[in-house]
Order: sequence, then C-alpha cells, then structure tokens
Amino acid sequence: MRTDVSRASEAMKALLGLAEARGLWMTRTKSAKLLYLADLRSVESDGVTGSGVVWQWRNYGPFSNDLYSVEDRLAASGDITVEETNNYFGSPEYRLRAAAATTSLDEASPFLVHLDDVLSEHGGLSPSELKDLTYETEPMREAQADGERNVILDLGDTAPIPGASATLHRFQRMLDNYVDDEEPAPPGCRPEILNPLRANRARANQILLDD
Repeated sequence: MRTDVSRASEAMKALLGLAEARGLWMTRTKSAKLLYLADLRSVESDGVTGSGVVWQWRNYGPFSNDLYSVEDRLAASGDITVEETNNYFGSPEYRLRAAAATTSLDEASPFLVHLDDVLSEHGGLSPSELKDLTYETEPMREAQADGERNVILDLGDTAPIPGASATLHRFQRMLDNYVDDEEPAPPGCRPEILNPLRANRARANQILLDD
C-alpha cells in the first residue's frame, strides 16, 4: 500500500485553506492529526478515506512519512509556506500556512465537509491535545494492543461493491411488490428449492448491505 501523494496534496491544501479561513494556526503535527480524523469520518460515512494517505503508528501517533513529500510539493508550488520555529518546550516546530483561504477540492466533495467539520470541532486544540485524541481512536487502540510501531493502521475502509446500489434498488422493488404468503409462489420459488439456499442468501445479503 502506498500513499497517493497527488490526492494527499489536494487534501492537505484543502485542510490548510479551510484553517486559514478560520484563522487557525497549524503545525505539521496538528495538520496530520486533523487529516487523520477527517479520514476516520470519511470511512464511517462513505466507506473510504478521503486523503489518500496510508497511515501508520509513528512516534507521535498516526502519521505517514509521505506527508513530507506532500509538504515539499505544496511549498514548491507556492500553495503553502513552511516556517520553522520552536515550541513551548524549545523543540523544533514547523508551522504550515496556506497561501490563500481557498481549496481546489470540489465544493460538493463529501471529504471537504469532513475536513470542515473536524476543523470546527478540533481545530482549536494544540498538537499535543490532538495527539492524545488520536491515540483514543479505534485504529490506534488496535495498533497499541498489538504492540507494533510503524504498523499500517486499519481505518476500516472498504472498496465499493460494484452494482451494490442497483441491487439494493431491486431489493426495495421486491419489498414494495411483496406478495402475501397465501398467494401461490412463482415458478422456481418453492420452499423445497429455496430452503437449502437460505444460508447462502443470508451471506450474500449481508455482504451487499454491509450489515
């Protein structure tokens, strides 16, 4: 698995643009943690991540070294500026700022909504507070239980099932046209034929409906 750097760059640019519009200051750590939280919401809502980042358990929670390439790419294009400072403890800190409070993501993009919601709820937290918050998420809990650093985090995203939407619509039409049990069964739907297939039908329905 590899991070889609192009997609991750667009996601990071959108995050920093939205943060700029809200007047929020961002660091490398803070932006990474907020992007991760937005990915969790994307998976929960849409079944897939939005950033294209392959997240790992690094020294300070979820991160990806590919974000360095994303940062360099955006800085080289002039979309962001990177300022090296020192934090409260005197350690190096990298502040990221969008060149403009804009985003190239489609305004109708569901991921843009997730980014904005995460910024609204958690954008005012410090990098340390965000780190602690991400350690409480399910993928990080699982990684800590396994005790393996640098492991790829399982956010639970799944590939869309081809034709699932059409299948669900067919199921709904079947329910809308449901025939009472007292009516004669259509050809091929006799109990002696259908009953042995009940377990397979249940499994197929579970997969299609993601129950």
